[in-house]
Amino acid sequence: MLIPAAVLAVAVEQEGVIDNIFVSPRVHEATGGLVVLAMLVTTGWVGRLALANRPIEGGARVSLIVTQILLMVQALIGIKLLDQGLGVLQLYIHYVGGLIPLGLFVAAGWVSWRDPAVRTRAIAVLSVIGTLSAGMAFVIGRAYVQGGL
Repeated sequence: MLIPAAVLAVAVEQEGVIDNIFVSPRVHEATGGLVVLAMLVTTGWVGRLALANRPIEGGARVSLIVTQILLMVQALIGIKLLDQGLGVLQLYIHYVGGLIPLGLFVAAGWVSWRDPAVRTRAIAVLSVIGTLSAGMAFVIGRAYVQGGL
C-alpha cells in the first residue's frame, strides 16, 4: 500500500536529523490499519493450522514475521508522535493495547515447544488475544484523533 506524500507530511530542517522530522498522525493511523489487517490474516491462517493440528511453516511463518515487523514499526511511529508532543492526552490503554500483541509474540518465542501442533495452538490463542487488543487500540486511537475521546 502506497501512502500519499500529503499523508506523510515530512519536514526536515537538517538532513539526517530524526528530531527534525515531523510525522503526521495519519501515518500512525494508516499503519495501524495495516497492523489490524495483518493480525486478522495471521490469526486466521494460524487458527486454520491449529484446527488441522499442523505446524506453522511456509506462508504462515512469513505472515507472523510481517505482522511482528508492522507491530514494531507502529510502536516506533507512536513513540515519534509522542516525541513531537502529539497524543500526550491519549488514553493509556491505547499504548498498552497496541503493545500487547508484540509482547505476546515475543513471549511465545521464549517457550521451548516440544510438539509443533501444541505450539501452533498456543500461538493461535495468543494471536486471537493480540488481534482483539490491536483492534481495541486502533478504535481508541481513531476516536482520540477524531475528537471522540
